[in-house]
Amino acid sequence: MSVLVIEAAPVPYPWWLKFLGIVLFALGFAPLMQPTWYEIATTAVLGALAAALAVTADRVLRLHRFLPLTVSTAVSVVTIELFADNPAHGGPVLLMLPALFYFVPGDYLSAATAELAAGLITTGALRLVYSVFLLVQLYVGVLLGVLFTGSSPHALFDVAAHSDLPRWALFLAWIVFTAGTLLAFATPCASSGRCSCSSTSPSACSRRSRSSPGRRAAPSPPRLR
Repeated sequence: MSVLVIEAAPVPYPWWLKFLGIVLFALGFAPLMQPTWYEIATTAVLGALAAALAVTADRVLRLHRFLPLTVSTAVSVVTIELFADNPAHGGPVLLMLPALFYFVPGDYLSAATAELAAGLITTGALRLVYSVFLLVQLYVGVLLGVLFTGSSPHALFDVAAHSDLPRWALFLAWIVFTAGTLLAFATPCASSGRCSCSSTSPSACSRRSRSSPGRRAAPSPPRLR
């Protein structure tokens, strides 16, 4: 099935399931940063904040254009002001990364790497530049949070906290992460009769997940073949 048909198809889940998916996606990733209960509790709050902005951006296209910058700034400010008061809980970056992981352009980076390796220099370079632009937004947003709160940038990279999660919680996190991935990126179930995102590029799933039912997807980089 062509990418045009996939993009034109309505998303398989309502907005509140996308919200839940982004939160679960962040919670499942949190133990990989710091296997602590504090990390999970913090990620629940920060993930909800990031999910709320992502869902809002589906309906406000101006916000969607600078969504990584907006989300990383908000998450950075909230993390530094509310959750990073004790170095024993780990550095602020380790606390905020799970909530920002959804906005990392891993699909574009993977596609760009494959295209460059295959000799498709123009398409690969364009995707790579766009991916770097998104990453720069995330980085600048974190630094803006430091600026707004008056904190020192050196405090961002404190050592990781001591692990207190049991082993079963680490295994459960992968299940939560998988469920979050399906909902956050609007991956249809095979039984629904719609195409599965496993049969196409991850970027197509990502673009469709950012569009609301009955609306066109937000502007994305030129589609390259």
